[in-house]
Amino acid sequence: MGNLRWTCTISLAVVLAAYAFTARYTAFVGWGNDDNRSVQLASGCISARWELGGPLGQRRSQLHVRKHPFYWRFQLARLPWRPNGHQLVIPLWCPTVLLALPTALLWRSHRQNRATLNPCPKCGYSLTGLAVGAPCPEMWQARAG
Repeated sequence: MGNLRWTCTISLAVVLAAYAFTARYTAFVGWGNDDNRSVQLASGCISARWELGGPLGQRRSQLHVRKHPFYWRFQLARLPWRPNGHQLVIPLWCPTVLLALPTALLWRSHRQNRATLNPCPKCGYSLTGLAVGAPCPEMWQARAG
């Protein structure tokens, strides 16, 4: 559970950093002729465009200051200027919410489990199973309190 807790925490931090990044900047990566495959991080969302059957050519990337307001809706649409083109837009608030809930629950569970372990107040060693008033086996000192 510890690995899952940290994986969720780091993933949430990455999504929040991407969200903060899109408040000021736009990042774009495209492949192929006329960027028939591309990923864009902008306006509070991540979008992917692709064209079925198009050639995969050189990669091109751009970074510039954001000019558009935040985008709040999901979108899956055909691109009218491309016969086989599609676009998928996922607003970043969605993965933020989907990661925040399990992350909060995992950290809450971790804190509750630590509280039931009866730790030594000085070093944190588990004192479960020791007689009341017995010294901490890690420090060999009497318990405080």
